[in-house]
Amino acid sequence: MKVLKVKIKVADGDHKVTGSFVDKGLKPGGHSASPDVDIDFASDRRQEIKEYLEQRYNVNAKQRVFSAGTFSSMKLKAVLKDVARVHRIPVNIVNYITALFDDDKMGWTELFQLAAVNKKVRGFIQSYPEVIEDIRTLMGQPRSASIHASAIIVTPDTKDGEDADCFDFLPIRKMDDLLVSEFDGYAVDDIGLLKEDVLATKELAKLGSVIKIVNETYNKDYSIESITQDEINDSKTYSLLSQGYTQNIFQFANRGITRFIMDVRPDCIEDLIAINALFRPATLEIGATDDYIRYKHGEVAPVYNYGTYEATKNTYGIMTYQEQFMSIAHTLGGFDLGKTDYLRKAIGKKNAELMATLKDDFINGAMKNGCPEYEAQEIWHKIEVAGKYSFNRCISGKEKIYRPCGERWHPTIEEMYKLMNDLDYVRETNHKPLRSKYLRKGYGTAFSLNEDNRLVKNRIVDIRFAGVKALYRITLEGGKTIDVTLNHKHPTQRGEVRTDELVIGADMLFVNTGFDKKDTSYRFTDKGKENDRWYHNNFDIQKYELNSQKGHMGFIQRPESEYVKREYYRNNLMKNYCQEYANDCCRLKIHHINGSHAECGENYCNLKTLCVSCHKKVHSEMGCAKWRQKSQSTALVVVKSIEYIGDEEVYDVEMSAPYHSYAIENGIVTCNSHAAAYSLTSYCGAWLKANYPSAFYTVALQWADDKEIPMLMSEMEQCSNAKIVPPDINISKVQFFTDYNTNEIFWSLTRIKMIGIKTVDYIIEERTSNGEFTSIENFIHRIFKYKLKKYQYWDDPDNEQEAGRVPVNARHVKHLILSGCFDKIEQVKAVTGRYTILEKAAFELGFKLSDEEFPNDQVSYHYFWSMQQINLSGIGSIDYRRIYDNSKTRKDIKGKASYMTLRDAMDLDNEGKRIAVCATVIELDEISYKDKQTGEKKTFCKIKLQQNNDLMELICWSEFYSTNRKLVGSLKDKIIIVSAVIRYSDYNGTNSLNTYNTSILDKL
Repeated sequence: MKVLKVKIKVADGDHKVTGSFVDKGLKPGGHSASPDVDIDFASDRRQEIKEYLEQRYNVNAKQRVFSAGTFSSMKLKAVLKDVARVHRIPVNIVNYITALFDDDKMGWTELFQLAAVNKKVRGFIQSYPEVIEDIRTLMGQPRSASIHASAIIVTPDTKDGEDADCFDFLPIRKMDDLLVSEFDGYAVDDIGLLKEDVLATKELAKLGSVIKIVNETYNKDYSIESITQDEINDSKTYSLLSQGYTQNIFQFANRGITRFIMDVRPDCIEDLIAINALFRPATLEIGATDDYIRYKHGEVAPVYNYGTYEATKNTYGIMTYQEQFMSIAHTLGGFDLGKTDYLRKAIGKKNAELMATLKDDFINGAMKNGCPEYEAQEIWHKIEVAGKYSFNRCISGKEKIYRPCGERWHPTIEEMYKLMNDLDYVRETNHKPLRSKYLRKGYGTAFSLNEDNRLVKNRIVDIRFAGVKALYRITLEGGKTIDVTLNHKHPTQRGEVRTDELVIGADMLFVNTGFDKKDTSYRFTDKGKENDRWYHNNFDIQKYELNSQKGHMGFIQRPESEYVKREYYRNNLMKNYCQEYANDCCRLKIHHINGSHAECGENYCNLKTLCVSCHKKVHSEMGCAKWRQKSQSTALVVVKSIEYIGDEEVYDVEMSAPYHSYAIENGIVTCNSHAAAYSLTSYCGAWLKANYPSAFYTVALQWADDKEIPMLMSEMEQCSNAKIVPPDINISKVQFFTDYNTNEIFWSLTRIKMIGIKTVDYIIEERTSNGEFTSIENFIHRIFKYKLKKYQYWDDPDNEQEAGRVPVNARHVKHLILSGCFDKIEQVKAVTGRYTILEKAAFELGFKLSDEEFPNDQVSYHYFWSMQQINLSGIGSIDYRRIYDNSKTRKDIKGKASYMTLRDAMDLDNEGKRIAVCATVIELDEISYKDKQTGEKKTFCKIKLQQNNDLMELICWSEFYSTNRKLVGSLKDKIIIVSAVIRYSDYNGTNSLNTYNTSILDKL
């Protein structure tokens, strides 16, 4: 190894800082608590920081660096099993009892509450009282020790004037070759040691990758520090953000905040910081975001309270940051820095008594500085309001997110964070494959609450460690609990409400009730909905006299009931043929047209005779099939109690837009956590996107989920010269690969269905060793050389095991061809030419091309092959305008609407226009609602349309949907032509397509 360059960095004068309260450092005394050092590092380099600290401070034969320990306490289930084992109680009895516990957070009180309603638990307590008495003293005691997710402690070099190791300050143990304290993080603070949280942020890892590519490709020497200092006034970056190109920009990718950025039109870093801080529930509720926009553009003059101009001049008089009300308390209220820190602590911990004493001190100090009393009261009120939302909303790391993971291991939030960011923990628990999956694909999916109060799958964006904070346990009726901070928000019957604002006995939280069917208005009796559990269970049924005679509904005698009418229709009016297709059939059914079995209609207009096949099809279109794929139901459950349970480690969980909520394992739904603003990090990402788009989008695509890629590709086409091209068998790699001379980003081979890393590695190894492939035959002969022994490439006839090591098969070859990997070497000029390549491959490998997979009437159409490519790889281009121009539907639409692309339809200037579009349907979602005027139950359908890289929503309103329900239900993955009107959606902040009564819809 040769050292090429040594660069010594020396500060040349004072550095510019923004709103710093460091002064000359931390002075002894006068502070509410010892500080923590929280620093974010790139998630893929966190281990390097831990190793550096050890190398930096473990010198001169001293051991000064170690990790903080944590302890898990004994829960009811574990204690009961352990104590029962000592008393020799049969295991099957104990397992039966513990299986009745809703979750692992039940306490002593909850146990007896359960016993009051469950005779099995009550019988166990009465049969084994000595077990119950023994577990009482053991519950809550430490059970096992582990390593803190991020806390590192460095002890002082000396103690009492003598050299000291970490062992001289507190007891240390060794776990898996790591030094870990016997004290937890709280005790470490109490004895006066400084704790550093080495946190991991995925965004920094992504930015580091982009900067590395830029430096290597363009011979630059950028860093995050240099970009945020030297390039902070780049007009190109602010222009990019103002136009709404915020995809994959940290903190700014959300649709709502993007709209806010476009309204603000930022031109300096202070605007970005304010945008990040203002886009919060509190400021949105009081309209501070709208005020900021008006003040920013000079529409209204800002109003400043007495003595607050200097602190709030950058935000036009709006209190936005912690630093602002700390500065006001210091300069106007006369607080010293120590007292200011107590104010921060009092607001953060919601200490009402301390806040009350500080309020009097602040008002008296402000009045001494000339502020009128009424205005001092107003300023203090603003400080309280701003302070309520100035801290992260967090959840206990011991909670588990409800995820669609079947019977697999289900980690807690803390464990998920450790798997992504703590390599030592991964080695200790032997979860390297799961860590690898997290690094490649993220944390996966969970369930979020949508606008219809149903749980739908949604992506987990990130999990961040947020330190140790006061936790409160919310208990619902039925015993389910959730542990969160006081300022954490929850969806309730009256909107999103903070923990400290929940009204016990009145407010209700949403709880997952599982994969219940939607209420489709089917009625087999006249007494209850099909999901009414109180109606269908056997509770207190003895007071009814069961009567199963005809003409009775439920338990009420009704001779003129709908049942009697239906039987009359069956015996006298039912047809002897299917009314749908007029075919004779021996198996006929009575169909209720509106879906309600409790209505025969006037003159039996709601009844129809159908054959069994048609009956099933109609029921399927009415939502009776594949209901599990749609969503999960929720129910509102009353909040029973809220209690403080101590200070514990908490985490921020960020969900993907637009549904910022998630369900935990026991079903309770809570809101997305809101992490602190990182405006400089956001600016760095935006600057790289504006100035080096090819490098930025290459890394963004490598980290993106499949659902994010179309939006990234669409934005890329609009705001940069980078472009995505189909995979090439001689260029593409495991990840997205970019040719920076042409700014072409080649599609990743692993994004093709059924093509795994081992398959791609094998192909690349052959390509690297023996040169580029020259044809499809050459590819097959070289890849399958040990299986196709007749070719000259078979150069090792004695190695019989090689034939079984080839991780490539005929299906892989077929998918590579359909994805366009061989278009260049086979000189394919049109996508229809891929059929010829398939025929060559089929001849070489001995498989057949079936008519079912490749119909003769489809293989000559361009869109057939483009659809194949899109379905298999996620990339492809369909000429929708060509399809529209050649369709029969064009004649029907002519004169009524004009053709427009989805990208043009998204332009706000086109609102109100009637247009025709041709696109692919990728999602269907039927939604029910009650008409506010008539009270009638209606349904409409949301359809997500895709035009290559552009996405847009089509709303089929109830009148149009009821008329075309059968057709709409069959549109999934089909190309359609539809006429619709463009309307702006306040909910989404974008345009959407809306059907009208005479809209034309055609499926190709």
